[in-house]
Amino acid sequence: MRRRFTRALATGLAAGVMAGGAAMVSVGTASAAPAKSTTSHSTAHHCHQVKAHFETRHGKRVRVSEHMVRTRM
Repeated sequence: MRRRFTRALATGLAAGVMAGGAAMVSVGTASAAPAKSTTSHSTAHHCHQVKAHFETRHGKRVRVSEHMVRTRM
């Protein structure tokens, strides 16, 4: 009888510790969210040069000249 009680108590404590650890892990990851960036809107863009290439537009092969492309981040 005593062994059964001890086992039930140990199982309950282990479940409580695991649940408490899971709660602590979830709080830790929630608080590790990235902070809002303080950079201005104009510096949040990145531009790069695209070489001339061919594209198919409306069934015709068209040459696209070299140009700058702005990528928002």
